[in-house]
Amino acid sequence: MNPELNISEIAVHKMFKNYLDLSLFIKSDFAVLSGCILDWYIIRQFGSTLLDLKNKGVKIIINGGGGTYYTEKVISEVRKFLKKIEPYAFISRDEIAFKNYNDLAKYSYKGIECAFFLNDYFTPVNLEMPPYCVFCFDRGPEPEIEVKDRLIARTHHTHYCDPPQSYFERPNTIISDLAEDYLNLYANAEAVYTDRVHACVAALTYGTPCRLFYKTSRALLFDRVRAEGIEKELTYPDTTKIEQEKEKQIKFLSEVLEE
Repeated sequence: MNPELNISEIAVHKMFKNYLDLSLFIKSDFAVLSGCILDWYIIRQFGSTLLDLKNKGVKIIINGGGGTYYTEKVISEVRKFLKKIEPYAFISRDEIAFKNYNDLAKYSYKGIECAFFLNDYFTPVNLEMPPYCVFCFDRGPEPEIEVKDRLIARTHHTHYCDPPQSYFERPNTIISDLAEDYLNLYANAEAVYTDRVHACVAALTYGTPCRLFYKTSRALLFDRVRAEGIEKELTYPDTTKIEQEKEKQIKFLSEVLEE
């Protein structure tokens, strides 16, 4: 992964020259993208599609967008690409993304990560398990965490068919191709400890305290929902703040789509 690659030169990459892109054959007014898309590797893969959609007159909306890197080089190259596709609307998921890209869309809004809407999509079941905490560590060894008199359930965000063998060396491990399995665990846990950003997002969304054991600029998205200390300590969600931000984001997007 190299954040110094020139996005403007690789947006249409030869690797995808024979790819049948069905999105180009769908009659649509809008194309909506969400998540960590403002980086070279995403634009490298989908850049040609976005340019083709823009040329077809499809309005491009970035909803809850952000990046992995915010170096000067990456920001410069992402700005060049956004100028090409001319987003109709841009909703950021963190302050830095909004600061650096809000001027490039017709409509812009300082929003939140779209995964905070998970509880509108899925209602978790009640698990008949003893009190438990979740450990989810994929980027490094599981750290020593003191959890007294609690079952430890271990998750890994990977493919079920080909996980590293070491993932099943500890008890109560789950790897699933169903996102709902993870959501059920995170929603019913007493706490989630992880090096995965979106394990924390899911936990907070369902009211579960969590701590992130990983330094990344992607964690800036937690600032928008008053979870700034999540990399330092177990953080309890401000669910009222999350719901307020969701309502405002829906209102903004609804108004944009009605224009």
